[in-house]
Amino acid sequence: MKNNYLKLTLITMALLFTALSGLRAQTNQYLHYDCANRDYVVLENASQYIANKPGITIAGWFYDDQLGYGQGLMGFRGTQGFYMIQLADGKVECRFQNSAGTLFEYVAPANTVIPQVWQHFAWMYDGSAIKLYVNGILKGSKPASGTFTATNIAFAIGRSILAGLDFYWCGRTDEVSVWSKALTQAEVQDMMDNELTGQEPGLEMYYKFNQGVPGGNNTSITMLTSQVDSPARDADLINFRMTGETSNFNGTLDPTYQAIAFAPIPNKLNNEPPFAIEATATSGLPVFFNILSGPATVEGNIITLTGAPGLVEVEATQPGGGQYNPAEPVIQRFNVLDPQTHVPDIDIRNPLAGNVYVPVLSPIQLAAISTIDFPELFSVAWVKFRINGQTVDAQNFWNG
Repeated sequence: MKNNYLKLTLITMALLFTALSGLRAQTNQYLHYDCANRDYVVLENASQYIANKPGITIAGWFYDDQLGYGQGLMGFRGTQGFYMIQLADGKVECRFQNSAGTLFEYVAPANTVIPQVWQHFAWMYDGSAIKLYVNGILKGSKPASGTFTATNIAFAIGRSILAGLDFYWCGRTDEVSVWSKALTQAEVQDMMDNELTGQEPGLEMYYKFNQGVPGGNNTSITMLTSQVDSPARDADLINFRMTGETSNFNGTLDPTYQAIAFAPIPNKLNNEPPFAIEATATSGLPVFFNILSGPATVEGNIITLTGAPGLVEVEATQPGGGQYNPAEPVIQRFNVLDPQTHVPDIDIRNPLAGNVYVPVLSPIQLAAISTIDFPELFSVAWVKFRINGQTVDAQNFWNG
């Protein structure tokens, strides 16, 4: 028998760079729902915007006047469904019903809803699991599968729509958004801290509830404005009295308040030239920048990298002036990366390390899995095998 062996060397190259994003702002208006009056918001046929997409997220701020069984928070409900209902003792029933009629459910435990406290809820499906985030923290998840295909199901806020089983919300809502993708936990947390711009990828509907005069006569307002594709995606305001403290837009308008919108700073390679950053204050006053930490300096709005890798923290401030109080500082972070230190890992699957023995000389399948740290920042463009000086391109099966 002749012993045949191969010596393999694997080469990986071409790391692709991506960036993260986010904005910061604040609102202080909301919409109050009188459940006895059956107040709710609805956009008919809204499921057309999330149908046949790989993921779904619905999110928003909710304030419950008092605990009670059967209060609809928000969602799509019909022949297919993706919705949230408050049950007894502050439990939250979260459901996804796919196009095959299969129902997947996660029920958050008692005291998930806390009365008379603002809470942020995000209910999402990513193609393999359903997840509920409460105040940016994962409350629970369950395996799930299938697709939402219906295009004619309404999206409701403050009501779970189903003939004979209508549940109405008793309380307030603010900053409700619908996405045709599954948000990550980091995106959920960023959304809690930073007001959306309305331009985010995958954002299909976004309602800020900043309309009318808080507690005033708003009877002329019949539609809730969407920050995405208005007026086509504006929603109907149903049964609201639109006068007084309840069943109306409410909150406070503080003429001294200002907020900073600080655009995200993409992660950078350590050899990139100086670059500009941008931020604005709602007051129109100038915004100032300061490097809190990391390998960079700033002059005006121009950041210069020192060439070293590391995490940079940039603070945007507006100290106030005239009628305006100081704005809350906003911090954006970005990584400065040396691509030479972030190389892929190679796991050779076939053949294993060492000499390869075969009874008859014949082709041997070559297999390897390549992974890399910081997968949100880098990807492996290709893998090559080198065999006795000959280079062989590997075929990507997208499984590692």
